[in-house]
Amino acid sequence: MTKHKFTGVIPILATPFNDDESLDLASWQRMIEFMVGLGVDGITILGVLGESNRLNDHEREALIKSAVATVNKRMPVIVGTSHSGSAAAAYLSRMACATATKTVPTAGRTTSLFHSLMITSSINNQQSAI
Repeated sequence: MTKHKFTGVIPILATPFNDDESLDLASWQRMIEFMVGLGVDGITILGVLGESNRLNDHEREALIKSAVATVNKRMPVIVGTSHSGSAAAAYLSRMACATATKTVPTAGRTTSLFHSLMITSSINNQQSAI
């Protein structure tokens, strides 16, 4: 697994929704372009602001793919993959790795050593397969 050193400003972005609670990907892309224009050093998506645990897997994947495509290698995209369950967090980490993001931190409820080791092992296995 490649180690990255992050410095500078890396904001956690809130996920925009339409009135019907569907993802607002147009606003998402505008927000990301705004961050690029500000000159931030990276972005964190699906962080611990509260909305990420309300998304289904397809919505998470759509946000990740949209962010990676919009950024187009101009800055790192950090994807939060926290979940209260070890297997679910490992799955979310593998999904994020498969989208060509540079790093996948786990945050929030990742408190047990077993949980952290399971996720790290899952990420290492995914990156070896890519």
